[in-house]
Amino acid sequence: MGTSEPIPLIHRRIPLSTGVQLHGVERRGRGTPIVCLHGIWGSWRNWLPLLDPDPCVLPGRPLFMVDLRGHGASDKPASGYALRDYVADIIALVETLGAPRAVLAGHSLGALIALAVARSVPERIAALVLEDPPLPLPNDPRHLDPFWQSFAEALFGLAAIKHRPLDEVVAQIREWLPDLPLDKAQEYATSVIETADG
Repeated sequence: MGTSEPIPLIHRRIPLSTGVQLHGVERRGRGTPIVCLHGIWGSWRNWLPLLDPDPCVLPGRPLFMVDLRGHGASDKPASGYALRDYVADIIALVETLGAPRAVLAGHSLGALIALAVARSVPERIAALVLEDPPLPLPNDPRHLDPFWQSFAEALFGLAAIKHRPLDEVVAQIREWLPDLPLDKAQEYATSVIETADG
């Protein structure tokens, strides 16, 4: 297999009818666009493996990797971080991109958003690709199983360190995840720091 030339990426800030501007990175192509939605504490960079030119994933297909509101280089309003707010943004984004239909690929929070968007505007969604969609959590935290309890503790732990300098956040993440390579810890730390407090 020969090495393919990478397809140029275009960074865009898209104003939406919801009042926010979302940052996204576009790989142009032909066919139904694939809109990629990251998880909490994430950014468009979580989808970089899809851009490896050899072998090219989804060759020729347009990709739009978005930073959700409050994440990455997208707007970070003081409020508006309920699921309905994310869903309204992505519905508006699909409308703004102009394609009759889109595929939504979502990880974790992004998967939950994708499911809710598909429920709201099924005629606009050609397909869903869902990775680790979160299950509904019980109202009483005493009923959380150990995995979800540790997940909640990790979220609060990240919130507690996100305002520290990058090198300290990287060090803390590597302490929690000692097998995580340095470059991945730096990428993760950058995404955590770039996420709004909301």
